[in-house]
Amino acid sequence: MPPTEDLFVYVYGLVDDAISARAVAIATRAGPAPACPDAELLAIALVRHLLGRRSEAGFLAEVARDWAHLFPRLPHQSQASRRSPAVSHHFPQSTASLLHTLLHQRAK
Repeated sequence: MPPTEDLFVYVYGLVDDAISARAVAIATRAGPAPACPDAELLAIALVRHLLGRRSEAGFLAEVARDWAHLFPRLPHQSQASRRSPAVSHHFPQSTASLLHTLLHQRAK
């Protein structure tokens, strides 16, 4: 597995490209845009899954401590918990299936 920082960058690129290409649809929400984009939140969730970290709060604290330069507007854990279902409910499959789909789309 690549270094974690490289993994974050690669997964974020996949997610952002998929959202831009409309391969991954995220419904618009009322109100102002959140400071942390959906692509960043999804990348964090996918990397957490890939690394096998169980605790969302613990992993967000780890991201804030070790990779804050990659995510300067990281949401507080309670905000991430509220937004994660709103972002990920558009995917009928697990995050592993989503990542599999993104990787195969990238290979085409």
